[in-house]
Amino acid sequence: MHLGREDGRRRIEQEDHLINHRFSWLVGSQSFLLTAFVLLRNAPRSYERPADMPDAFKAFVHQTDLLVYLVAVAGLIFAVCSTIGVWAAHAAIQAWRTKVKPEEQLHLTADFFHILFGGVASFLPGPVLASIWILLLVEEWQTFQIAALEIWCPIGVGLFTLSVWVATNWWTFDLKPRRPG
Repeated sequence: MHLGREDGRRRIEQEDHLINHRFSWLVGSQSFLLTAFVLLRNAPRSYERPADMPDAFKAFVHQTDLLVYLVAVAGLIFAVCSTIGVWAAHAAIQAWRTKVKPEEQLHLTADFFHILFGGVASFLPGPVLASIWILLLVEEWQTFQIAALEIWCPIGVGLFTLSVWVATNWWTFDLKPRRPG
């Protein structure tokens, strides 16, 4: 199947818009989550604890620890998912480009150098932010006072959701597109 230049351009522009949206979601979510993380870490829980902590203070410390952990895990998951989405859109652009008639591919997208370095701005921030969340989780890990269920619940829900998403799409996605007629 070969597409005409205009149809190919339209599909490539669609993927380019998706990259823009995914990158905007990444920046928006990360700024919100990093702000929440900093505010939670500046709570009184981070300061010296009294030897005789009242139950209300223990509950506060526990809830703050849980929120710090959940914010960091959410930030990590959002960064990874955004990166995967941006990567998929870049791969789709390349796939659409190859489906355009060879004689009409000239000037359809930029040359390799510009594609490579132009894509870095959308692809690199996700892994960098994911590594920041990993470092924050490692740094905070020793101070957490949360239970194993609270640690594994968001990870388990994320893995379950991912499994359902993959399974649903695997069985319903038609790998051989049908030609009309």
